[in-house]
Amino acid sequence: MKCLLGILVLATILLPNTVSAELVLVENGEPRCQIIISPDATPVERYAAKELQQALAKATGARPEISVASSGSGTQIVLATPDQRPELAARFGNSGNRDAISVFAKKDTLYLAGKNPRSVLYSTYRFLEESLGFR
Repeated sequence: MKCLLGILVLATILLPNTVSAELVLVENGEPRCQIIISPDATPVERYAAKELQQALAKATGARPEISVASSGSGTQIVLATPDQRPELAARFGNSGNRDAISVFAKKDTLYLAGKNPRSVLYSTYRFLEESLGFR
């Protein structure tokens, strides 16, 4: 299975309340994405980034870089809260759910967002399970 996934991982994200987006994560065994976290990411958010990185590496052999700044090329996977990226605040509104999550794509960026650091981890697991079939 690693061989098949190593050729091309194309994530088609079909999530409630979003349109489908096709993002290339790995191609020909090479990462075509970068995992972006905030410079002030908490240990839980850093753990979420490592979980994502390790899952992709296990499935494809390609280990995407975890960084605090975008390289500007390829697919960007952003793990963040509204405190770190204010533009995410509208995704959560006045929801009373402290652990609300939002997984969505916009252009060449996949957002794994949560209302708090713990929910960023939840959004990462949701993406891995529902979009890429990890268990």
